[in-house]
Amino acid sequence: MQELVSIIMPSYNAERFIEESINSVLSQTYQNWELLITDDVSKDNTVAIVKQYAINEPRIRLVEKSNGAYWALFIKSTKTSNYNEIVKNDCLILEKSVSGCSSITELCN
Repeated sequence: MQELVSIIMPSYNAERFIEESINSVLSQTYQNWELLITDDVSKDNTVAIVKQYAINEPRIRLVEKSNGAYWALFIKSTKTSNYNEIVKNDCLILEKSVSGCSSITELCN
């Protein structure tokens, strides 16, 4: 069985980019992943967009918290998965990015 990879995506007012970012995760060749999106009280439609994706894809979860909650989520994810990747909400990852994920956290710039 493939190891679980936790992908953490912090977001704030990301409605312009977040769909493309989520779609880039959905296109991964590696399938045993979870996408944990933390929203820092967005004022736009970011939360609604993420919720719509989460309805159709159980590997996508939304965490609505403020003040940098993604670090707490990152620490928690290190206890449930061996591999973690942080992807910005305006970043696209290549379809084999998760399969190349190592135990050292990769930051998508």
